[in-house]
Amino acid sequence: VLVLTSIAYDLVILLSGGISLEIMGLHFSSRDPRNPLIITVFLLLTRHFLSRGRRPFPLVGRIRESVRFEGIERARGFYLFLLVLGFTLSLGTSFFLYGMFYKMLPAFQGIRAASRWAVMVMLALSVLAGYGIRELAASTASWKRAWRTTGCGLIVLVLFLEYACVPLRFTWRAPEEVPAVYRWLEEKEGELVVMELPVYETMERLPFDTEYMYFSTFHWKKMVNGYSGFFPPTHRIVNHVMQSFPSRESIDMLRVLGVDLVVLHLGKYEKDRRVHILEELRERADELQTEFHEGQDYLIRVVLQADVSGRREDGEPALREVSTEGWRAKATHLDELAGEAFDRDMQSRWHSGRPQEPGMAYELDTGSVRVIGRISLFTGSSNDDYARELRVEVSEDGHTWSRAEGSISLADLVRCYLEGAEPRADFVFRPVRARYVRLTQQGEHPVFHWSIHELRLYEISAGRDEAGRGMGEGRG
Repeated sequence: VLVLTSIAYDLVILLSGGISLEIMGLHFSSRDPRNPLIITVFLLLTRHFLSRGRRPFPLVGRIRESVRFEGIERARGFYLFLLVLGFTLSLGTSFFLYGMFYKMLPAFQGIRAASRWAVMVMLALSVLAGYGIRELAASTASWKRAWRTTGCGLIVLVLFLEYACVPLRFTWRAPEEVPAVYRWLEEKEGELVVMELPVYETMERLPFDTEYMYFSTFHWKKMVNGYSGFFPPTHRIVNHVMQSFPSRESIDMLRVLGVDLVVLHLGKYEKDRRVHILEELRERADELQTEFHEGQDYLIRVVLQADVSGRREDGEPALREVSTEGWRAKATHLDELAGEAFDRDMQSRWHSGRPQEPGMAYELDTGSVRVIGRISLFTGSSNDDYARELRVEVSEDGHTWSRAEGSISLADLVRCYLEGAEPRADFVFRPVRARYVRLTQQGEHPVFHWSIHELRLYEISAGRDEAGRGMGEGRG
């Protein structure tokens, strides 16, 4: 039935040019007939391998005969097949089979970690090991009972030694007394949201949030911090921004997250960084108010405000989206994909093809001079591929460039995720006359690429030519 279904699936794809369906929340799509075709061949080989009473292909027949598919021994072949299948699937996208199954079978798209298939490997090995023990028992039937018992004992001992982990090493031990800052926080009444700092970006240090989670059991306040095998799309963005606490961007992020109190462990920072943090806290005392302090622990209240970065204030000109008709683009990396950043398809994208590094650039020609004041960069499904630090330059003729003074609002990017909107990072600046826009990467990341799923420009909605004349432009 599976083979016939797969063959029918091949024919549908070949005749229709591809299918895309959504059934009960599950998305089925395929446009390449090679994938179901290979799965069909795989199912045919599997059927021949496990069949009884038929002559399979010569090579498959020899393999089948080597594992004895008669009576109960047929199960041995099944577990050998399960062992090979589980191992290849546990390699994930490093092996072609998993990639095909992921695209074709919805169940595979729900598996969080491909390495979970190693469980099937362990199951198959356990059963096959039982067969091995049975063969050993049969071959040693003539041995004395004492020798056989000793042999079994040695096998069990080897298993225990293989799983031994001595001594157990702990990277952190809970203190005998709960720090005063948590006792003080425990006494605070009301529904409060807490964030503990510092937070970390590197995978090696992310588990340090478990310390904050442990102490949360003493105050039971809602927390932004957390650790598990799953990271929400905003997790790395928030941690990246909070490296600069108490900067303007980090305060905006706290407000978007609805944080009421920050527990600052100053002693966990480098000495020079501590001095800088204390200086900035004094400068921003109207927005970050220290409510408790003991030793190197601070409890800081975030003064909430209605607006954050990226929002248009009263008196600023209204902006409208610029049509992409006539646009052209080029890039320092994967130039052939540059046009996919404004094709109105959120599934396609331009990307750097390699981890972010300073000097990567994307240049856009809009076809005519206009007065622009905002750039929106949509991240689509590439959650972590936002620009770490961006320089924006504009030009009327493509030769003389000036820098647009502004910054990427990652707080608004997180806001989009929280509100269920299409995630985007906005670069807002004083309206300026320009035909060309150049985005240059100044930050870096050892792993994540730079991706733009959609780029949109916004211009002054009325009298754009008049509004832009006489505006000063600082040279970059």
